[in-house]
Amino acid sequence: MSQPFPFPPLQAFERLQITDGLLMTADLWQRAHGYHRQRQNFVYQALHHAAVVYGLGVVAIEPPEQVQSAYRDGRWVEIQPGVAIDGEGNPIVVAQTETFRLESEPSPGEQLRVYLTVSYVDPDELTPGLGDRVSIKERFRIVEKMTLGPRDVELCRICLEGQDIILRPAANVFEPGINEIDLLHRPMTQLRPEGLVR
Repeated sequence: MSQPFPFPPLQAFERLQITDGLLMTADLWQRAHGYHRQRQNFVYQALHHAAVVYGLGVVAIEPPEQVQSAYRDGRWVEIQPGVAIDGEGNPIVVAQTETFRLESEPSPGEQLRVYLTVSYVDPDELTPGLGDRVSIKERFRIVEKMTLGPRDVELCRICLEGQDIILRPAANVFEPGINEIDLLHRPMTQLRPEGLVR
């Protein structure tokens, strides 16, 4: 039996001890906020695994009109709005349609499997200061990869072959072919299995 989904870290939670007269600073506020976020993520990690909650469909599209002619080819997909949760319990909200162009090139005469993924981006790690803003939106990143990482949620996979690649929907959704969008392996929300027997 193997355990493909990592368990939450084995460490005790630490929260602020609030008393009368405590000076609430930005640092203390962030620590209190981080504590609640850590607990929320812990619960999700303990019961579930990284997965799509709903939406986030992937469809092949014609290239957008505003792109340069060098990039007007059959490698464009559209990611539809939806929600996912990553392996650390972070919610990923894609509120509007996103377009994406696959860049990977298979070697001549060979096939190359690529994964289209979405991952959570913590805005605190991107923005050194808020300036005049009081709030900031949480973000996500859509990336094509050759291997899946622990923070990635798979949207689809595609087996690329040939020089002039034209992406298309799978003719047989149970057996997607070359240059066809494969949605079979994308994880959907469910309770975490205790293990897998192979």
